[in-house]
This record gives sequence, structure tokens and C-alpha cells, in this order.
Amino acid sequence: MKISALNRKLHRAFGGRVTAALADGCIVLRGELDRWDDVVRAGQMAATKYSTCHVVNDITFTGGKDAPMRVPALHDDALDGQTPDVLIIGGGISGVSIARELARQKLDILVVDKECDLALGASGRNDGEVHPGIDLGRGSIKHKYIRRGNAMYDQVCKELDVPFHRVGQYVCFQHGWLRPAVWGYCMWRKYHDGIADTELISGRELLRREPNFNKKTRFAISNPDSGCVCPYGLTIAYAENAVQNGARIALNTAVLGMDVADGRITAVAPHIDAPEGCTVIDAGGRLLTPGCVEAHCHIGLDNECLRWEGMDYNEIVEPLTPQLRAIDSINPQDGAFPNALRGGVTTACTGPGSANVVGGTFTVLKLAGKRVDNMLLKEPAAMKCAFGENPKGCYGQGLKKSPMTRMAVAALLRELLFKTRRYRDDKLAGKNPPFDMKLEAMLPVINGEIPLKCHAHRADDILTAVRIAKEFGVKATLDHCTDGELISDELAKEGLPVFVGPTLGSKSKAELRHKSFTTPGTLYHAGLTVSIITDAPVIPLEKLPMCAGLAANAGLPMEEAWRAITINPARSLGIDSRVGSLEPGKDADLVLWTADPLTTIGAEAYCTIVDGKVVYQAE
Repeated sequence: MKISALNRKLHRAFGGRVTAALADGCIVLRGELDRWDDVVRAGQMAATKYSTCHVVNDITFTGGKDAPMRVPALHDDALDGQTPDVLIIGGGISGVSIARELARQKLDILVVDKECDLALGASGRNDGEVHPGIDLGRGSIKHKYIRRGNAMYDQVCKELDVPFHRVGQYVCFQHGWLRPAVWGYCMWRKYHDGIADTELISGRELLRREPNFNKKTRFAISNPDSGCVCPYGLTIAYAENAVQNGARIALNTAVLGMDVADGRITAVAPHIDAPEGCTVIDAGGRLLTPGCVEAHCHIGLDNECLRWEGMDYNEIVEPLTPQLRAIDSINPQDGAFPNALRGGVTTACTGPGSANVVGGTFTVLKLAGKRVDNMLLKEPAAMKCAFGENPKGCYGQGLKKSPMTRMAVAALLRELLFKTRRYRDDKLAGKNPPFDMKLEAMLPVINGEIPLKCHAHRADDILTAVRIAKEFGVKATLDHCTDGELISDELAKEGLPVFVGPTLGSKSKAELRHKSFTTPGTLYHAGLTVSIITDAPVIPLEKLPMCAGLAANAGLPMEEAWRAITINPARSLGIDSRVGSLEPGKDADLVLWTADPLTTIGAEAYCTIVDGKVVYQAE
């Protein structure tokens, strides 16, 4: 069925409340319906026997409310005062397998789950297929771990005494004319993706192996590596083995409380008695999350309510200025800081703009404080470099000097990296080269201590940034990555962190013509670590959760949308030991929301906490 015909059919049935679109080879249904039967019916209308596409039913059901978390009725103090080395929340297959592995290290491990048994969620409610990895692009995270995991199942199941059968997998075809195309696909997957056992077999051979298959089958893809295991049984076996090695499991135990001391999370527990004299905040059923993390902005360097007086982010005098440091321009009294805290953003990576090919160092700081020196989380965090229109426009069009072309942008960056490498090698060899402040500033880059923070919108600029980073063996992040959706398969091979945005707003220049909120979802499904950015003040920093919500509405899974503004940027910036998640030992940067900001327009922080101190409280 053509997408236009499907949309006409949906319009007749639901009065324009549901639309269909093609995305990543799938039919995606979006809209709002207040009857569950209608949500199902819309999906059935798209998923006909004549359809060659998968169907993603992303219709919002408005006819009911999400059920609240089911909390055990019984309360006891059996776990009060306990301080395990590792607390694992959730007794699914991920939680208990981690417990089993960590138990080898003789750690005190406690697994808690709110249900009466393990594996009562997704872990015990799936088909138990051990995937061969045939349809996953090489270089993606999924491909990497599925192939490694597939090879480990025989040994793991033997150790745990869990039945495992490599039953194989067949993909059958009834049309012989498809065989050349399918053969080409199989060979590509076999040799490019490393799926060695994949083969194309005839219908006659298939029926010899499996006599009960459809006699009309002309040929089939055979994947012998595919297997089958009982997901519930495997989860229980992992848990039993973890317990045998010293781990503990507490069922009917919901995590409802968290203790904070000295600005750090000290405990996450079912119930915590508040010490005398401490501040108690009644969450009142509100959503609690880690403070949001912005991976790329210019807060404090491009001040609100000011013109040239507050524009301290671009030094447009020469294209190479690595010696500049963001901390020397950051103004913590800028009105953008309290606005960001009200919007639930507690940490930001901020620095120079993109006028220069190399602009200077970014820094990561907490957004609560009066003196920037006391707010720093990581300094320096990255070295800013820029490709494409911005340096070309500032120098080639504005000042009529180099760089006028993309070739010159790349050449200037290469020259600086060459000089830095030679400068470093001369110093190590004891040649005592003349002091050069620019090259000194670049040494952390060439030594792999900080990444190049690559401003790149257009696909060719993104890949030029990748090329240069590989030439010199330096770390890099891909910032903005507007055309990333067009080259997601190529970026998946490189595995670099991507910071996508700013996406809200107009397509104000040629490089932004492919700007779309579908990009984060496409890059995530390709296996990349995606962070969403505002590039504030391009988008106000307090709108970071809104941008994540719009990305979720466009195909990024909701859980990943939250990760894109919390733990993902924290990991990509190298600060995940401090912020990005709610774990004992991490900084107590917390946000209580008036409503879920990813799904509710107008939601904002009810209470924002930084380093254990309330820095914003709604009236």
C-alpha cells in the first residue's frame, strides 16, 4: 500500500487525527486517539499482508492514565542501614547477569526488585531468540555485542546448566526472481558484517532439512548461529549463581528514597528516615530525575539582554586561537544561569563560538554559583574547531582572507596539528623548542587528553572532521551533526559521540536544510551514542528537555531521549563518574518536575538541587 493511499484511509477512519509516514524503511503511525480499539485498528490498517514494511505504532493513547508504580504493601526495616558495595535496581536479566559477574570480585552486591519474583518484566516476556546479527550494520553497538554475545551463549548456558539450542533461522522466499538480489545481500552481510555461517539454500534443500515448510518456497537464507533459550530460566539461573557467589536479592522491594550528604548521593533505598535537622522535600508523586547535562552551548559567554558588551565568544582576528580559554569569559551572573536551573539543567559544557577554525577550550561547569573557579567540573574539557560556513563566512566573505574554502579550513587545522606534534616530539627529545602558547594549548589534544570538539553541520564537513581526527589519532566529538541522518551508516563505523542540535527553530542557513528531529532517532538506531544540545543561546538552555521530547516524538525511544540529556552527554564529556544518573557516590544534582517535561508542554522544575543544595524552588 502506498503511503498516500494509507493516509487517505486513515483520514476517513479517524478524521485526520492519525497520519502515516515512512522512516527508516518503516511505516510510522503518529497522532492521538482516545479509544484503545482505534489505536489497534489503525495499526492493523497499516500492517496488511500486502505491506513490505514494518509498522511502528507511535499513536498516543489519550483515553486513560499510565498506571502508577505498584509499591509493595508490606514495609519492614530489614535493609535499613545497609551499605552494599553495589546496589542493582531491577531483577531483570541485565541486573542479575551484572550481579553474577561482579560477584567474581568478592563485592557486597544487593539486587532489589519491586516485584514478587525476578524477570516479571521484559526479561521474562520475550521469545528468547539468540540473534545471529545478520541485519545489523557492522560497527554499530548492537552488532558488536550481539555477535560477541551470540558466541558466548554455549559456554554460559553450559556453566549455568540452562538448555540452549542452536536451532538456526530460515528466511524464506517464494519468488525465484528475487534470488540474485538476496544472494548479493547475503554475501555482503557474510563478508562485510562477519556473519560467516550465513548461506543461501534452495527450496529443495530447505525441505530436506525441514519437511514441514511451505512447499512453494523457492529458496531461503540460512543462519545456523541463531539459537533459542528460555529467557525466564536464564534469568533465574544467573540470579542463583550470583547468590551462590555471595550476592543478595531482595524482592518486593521498591526504591522510593535517596539519601544525600556532603553534596553526594549516599543511598538509594526503599525507605530512608530523615536525620534530625535535615531538609525534607515532599516529592508528592512528582518525577525525579538527574539534573540535565548540556554538551554544547555558550552560556556565560554570549550574555542575555546585552549586545556587543556581552558577546565574548568569538575572537575574529585570526582563524587559529587555541590559546583562548572559555573560563576567562564566563559570567555566572548572566540571567541565563537561573533560567537553566528552572528548566532542570544543572551542568553545561560551554566555550567559544565557531568563527575560527580553532577557537579555544571549552569547560564543563555546574550552573549554580557566583565564581566560575568554584563551579568547574572539568577544565579544559575540549578544544573547539569549526568546519564549513562559519569560518568561511567570517574570514573569506567578511575579512576577504583565508580560509575562503573548505580546503583551507582543513589545511589550517592540519598545519596546527602537524606543528603541535613536532613541538611535542622536540620537547620529549630534549631539543627545547621556543615556547609557543598556541602549541602548548594544543598539546592536550595531540596527547589524547581532550577531544577536538568539531562544529560540523554538512555531511562532507562531518566526514572531514572524522578524517582529520583519524589522521592524527586524536579524540573527537561531532557537534551539531545536522546531516548525520544522511550518513548514519558511515558514522556507525566510526563510533564517535554525536551531539545533535540546535534543531528547534528555522533553517537559517544552507547548512541547516536537512535539520530534523528525526536525526537523533536515526543515529541512535544506527548504534551511536547520541546527545541532544541547544547550542544556547541559539535555543534557550532551559528548553533542553523540550528538544529531547520533540526528538522522542520523532522516533527516538523515550528512555533514550532521557539518556540523551543526562548520562549520554555525561559519558561523552568524561564526567559520568560525577553526574548524569542517580547512583550512590555521584553528585546530588537532582530535579523534581511539575510534570514530565518530555511529554508535557509547560512542565518545569518544581525543585532543582545542585551538589545537595536547593538552588531553585517553585513558589
